[in-house]
Amino acid sequence: MTKTSYRQALKDARVELRRLFQEREKLERRIVKTKQSVLALQRMTDETHTGEFLSDIAERRVGLTDAVRSVLMASTRPLAPLDIRNKLEGIGYDIGTSPNVLNSVHTVVRRLRDSGEVKQVGRKADSKWAKEKGYRFTAIGYWWGEYGLPAGWTVYPDKRLQKEWKRKGIVFEDDPKEEDAE
Repeated sequence: MTKTSYRQALKDARVELRRLFQEREKLERRIVKTKQSVLALQRMTDETHTGEFLSDIAERRVGLTDAVRSVLMASTRPLAPLDIRNKLEGIGYDIGTSPNVLNSVHTVVRRLRDSGEVKQVGRKADSKWAKEKGYRFTAIGYWWGEYGLPAGWTVYPDKRLQKEWKRKGIVFEDDPKEEDAE
């Protein structure tokens, strides 16, 4: 083989790997959604048999971090911490009676973000009002996965990420006021 054919093989392998990761992400989302559906239906029918795949969740051996991860994996849109808490309650996860549950959810998503497992994302400001006020984003949320981020959302560079990008010479986006002037 020549260097050119090796380069082409490498390029093809990278494309295939990306495609496989996208398929795996879709499959993992479907698995989590189906688990949540089965658990919800079991509660409605008072059926107690959970099966081997659901026993950890049903017996509450899953910690808050894994529960938050599952909610984010199953979501079709980025979620704010309040949305995550509400979804946890909706799937029947026992979040306890602590008055600081939302604080715990914030802590978990921040740790997941810092570890690179989830991304903090923002919905781009597209209304005239938001642009006049100088807002770049109108909503902030968290997204699990590398692919499939809904249209209108982008990775939100928090201050830590902005510093890192600046150090690496990465430009985020132009100031919205400058875009309007063009």
